[in-house]
Amino acid sequence: MKRLEKKLLAWEEGMERVSAETFWTAAQRGAELARRMAPVDSGELRGGIRAIREGGGAAVVSTAPHAAMVEYGTVKSAAQPYMLPMAQEMRAEFAELARTAAKEVLV
Repeated sequence: MKRLEKKLLAWEEGMERVSAETFWTAAQRGAELARRMAPVDSGELRGGIRAIREGGGAAVVSTAPHAAMVEYGTVKSAAQPYMLPMAQEMRAEFAELARTAAKEVLV
């Protein structure tokens, strides 16, 4: 029983490590993609897009004050989404990164 417990603990620790690495890698790639997809006027929007670490995960954010207005539009201007298309495009890549990471630990 002790041997099984040790193996399960090692898997848990390994999965936490590779999960954090996978989230960070995906967020960095997502930020690059969002920057390419973002419309450019002054460059402030594109320049504010970055990957950040959050607890054991990561996220892609934009610090530009007008980021949400560009993404969703306003009464006066049409939406120019860049974050949602990025997330949709990254879905398959993230799944592959997660599968690869899990195999690294569990095999």
